[in-house]
Amino acid sequence: MARISSEQWGERVDAWAASGQTAAEFGSSRRIDARQLQWWKWKLARDGRAEPRARPTFVPAHVVAERPSMLRAGIDVTFPSGVVVRVPAGFSRSALAELIEAVGALAC
Repeated sequence: MARISSEQWGERVDAWAASGQTAAEFGSSRRIDARQLQWWKWKLARDGRAEPRARPTFVPAHVVAERPSMLRAGIDVTFPSGVVVRVPAGFSRSALAELIEAVGALAC
């Protein structure tokens, strides 16, 4: 079996980060041991290589029917990273749009 260079592992780690998958999901789809993938992520970061950052993907959301009960209770917006933004009842749509734009700018 051929030895894989640190540059190749860096490419794999970057592809994993961009995929949004867990190490196990990404590894199983490419026959890569998830533990090795995680170790190389740690090693490359420790050696001063910039931490890979996956670009966020936004899925368009459309309100099918505005229910008064939803607006009274507020809503939660959950991002793929697990971050939850709680939007209180009576929120301003323009303020929510600005918040989403700001979160998107931080992730770039």
